[in-house]
Amino acid sequence: MKRNTTIDVIKGTVMFNVVICHARWSEAQRLQLLFPFWVQMTIPTLMIISGYLSAKSFTKAGTHTISDALNPTHIMEIILMYLAGGWGPGTYYIPFMFQFVFYVPFIYLLIARKGAKGLALCWAGTLLYEFLQKAYGMNVECYTFIVLRYTFHIAFGCYLALHSIDTLPKMLRIGMCAFGFVSIAVLCYTAYEPMVFQPYWKNTALFPAMFIVPIAGWLIEKAHLSCKPLELFGKASFNIYLTQKFFYYGIDNLFDGHFVSNIWVQCLINIVICFAVGLIFYWIETPLTRKLLGLLKQKKPAAA
Repeated sequence: MKRNTTIDVIKGTVMFNVVICHARWSEAQRLQLLFPFWVQMTIPTLMIISGYLSAKSFTKAGTHTISDALNPTHIMEIILMYLAGGWGPGTYYIPFMFQFVFYVPFIYLLIARKGAKGLALCWAGTLLYEFLQKAYGMNVECYTFIVLRYTFHIAFGCYLALHSIDTLPKMLRIGMCAFGFVSIAVLCYTAYEPMVFQPYWKNTALFPAMFIVPIAGWLIEKAHLSCKPLELFGKASFNIYLTQKFFYYGIDNLFDGHFVSNIWVQCLINIVICFAVGLIFYWIETPLTRKLLGLLKQKKPAAA
């Protein structure tokens, strides 16, 4: 399967979003800089990419049943590829993706068999999940780590891999983007409190996160982006993600007004450190993971 450089560019770009998002901006600054429209669309974007790449992989492997998709060797290869940075970063992305490995085959087969109807079912299912979590009083910690809230975005990624974005009516795509834009504006820039969505994650819930769906779809399929530095950052995205996780766990406190008081300078320092160390980590880790994958393939049982 030919590598899609646009996906690497997107992953490399959203890594800047991850590092920027975790800097010590005030809530007022986040809103003034329009974070809800770009920085906080990172995880929905990565879920679309993850669904897209999984569907491409399943199609290439000739996956037709759940047992095909959940073959133990195949699962281990996917997990190792993910841990090597194959599918991109994101907050809470590690537990998400371990759930994702076992969840995406069901989504893929639904989209493969039902097409746009399956996509609509996934949208309805995501909304139903939001109603159920509200009805049962799910706490924010539990909600945060369950991948079901991004079912529609995963399904859209699968749909994009199996069909062209042009198969969806143009007005539907424009409508999704506009509806998402208005939802972000209402939920993030007014005093309105959501009746269904988790307040802490209201800006990336189903309705607001529809804003990025047609945009990400167009970029993946139509943009044909190429930028060597961003492609490299995209390939190293998971390593950069792990680095920034460690960095923001406490090291950044050194720059929190002690040595550098300007938030813009702090953010620049954060980016330089996280990307530089993340790239070194990537260059060291990648050959080791490839050896593990090679050993795993050598141990596949011979056909009877």
